[in-house]
Amino acid sequence: MMKHLPHLAPLRTFEAAARLGGFTQAAQSLNITQGAASYQIKMLEERLGTKLFMREQHGLVLTPEGAQLLQSVVKALDILDLTLWHLRMGRGRNTLAVTMFTSFAAKWLISRLSDLAAHYVDIGLQIFVEDHLVDFRAGDRDAGIRYGKGSWPGVDATLIHRDEVFPVCSPRLLSDCTPMDATSLLKFPLLCETDGNTFDDRADWHAWLRRAGHAAASDNGLGDLSYRLCGQASVILQAAIEGQGIALARGLLVADDLAAGRLVVPCCGPSLPSDSAYYFVRPAGKPAPPKMEAFKDWLLAAIAETQDSISRYLKTILHDETQTTLNSNPIAASDMIMNAAVGHG
Repeated sequence: MMKHLPHLAPLRTFEAAARLGGFTQAAQSLNITQGAASYQIKMLEERLGTKLFMREQHGLVLTPEGAQLLQSVVKALDILDLTLWHLRMGRGRNTLAVTMFTSFAAKWLISRLSDLAAHYVDIGLQIFVEDHLVDFRAGDRDAGIRYGKGSWPGVDATLIHRDEVFPVCSPRLLSDCTPMDATSLLKFPLLCETDGNTFDDRADWHAWLRRAGHAAASDNGLGDLSYRLCGQASVILQAAIEGQGIALARGLLVADDLAAGRLVVPCCGPSLPSDSAYYFVRPAGKPAPPKMEAFKDWLLAAIAETQDSISRYLKTILHDETQTTLNSNPIAASDMIMNAAVGHG
């Protein structure tokens, strides 16, 4: 019976071409050349003695024979993929391969690995720091942490944290130890991520200032904000630590720097919820082994603890700055409290 089966590679190429609607797209998804994809399909058609695709104006269309073959190929590849996944999970029972972005790994997870090891001595964590979305179908990653809207194809996504966003800077920028207002912020270079927006409605600083009730520079005729775009979150936060400007930061990523005094919050607020969030993701349609559930539970608990510390810090900042303002301007202090309350509401 095995003599009737073609090699696996042409079948995978056939499935990809049918799913994506073209040989070029199939080649890109499989990391092969377009010529190789066309050749594999040609060899498959010659072996079967029938055409599998017809070319039309808008791309490839399956023939009736191609549609019949596709049903069986998809089912067979799914069964094979699931079997291989089970075998790999069984063989590496104590290892969990997790993918995540640089910012999350560098600014939050690394400092907490010893805590994870202490709580779950039977979990071996293999961390892959990757600044691109991994295709779990490749089979070499078990789970991941992603930042976004939670609607990625082919994965089950569990919300683990919706962060708040607020300005931070080096304490060296606060030479007189007095809090800044929005006008004072605009005198410094404003550091912002370039690999994705925290807010949906415009570039981050414009949106934050607008939501905070302030007119951004470009909105009141004063020209563009003084952006110094530094790329990834971990880069802009390091720039802020070095005193290069004021960064708009996600709370989770600056918790350790705030606690250590490397960064401070230059104004009392508001802190605003981001339009994106952190999600724990894993391949869709596959059962989660106990070690994966244990790691997710630890993530949820550890992130909740971090959020509690951030909330306490921000409340302390608000209290201290309100007391300072109250002594000099009671009306301004009342406005400060109301603005912060709106930001947290």
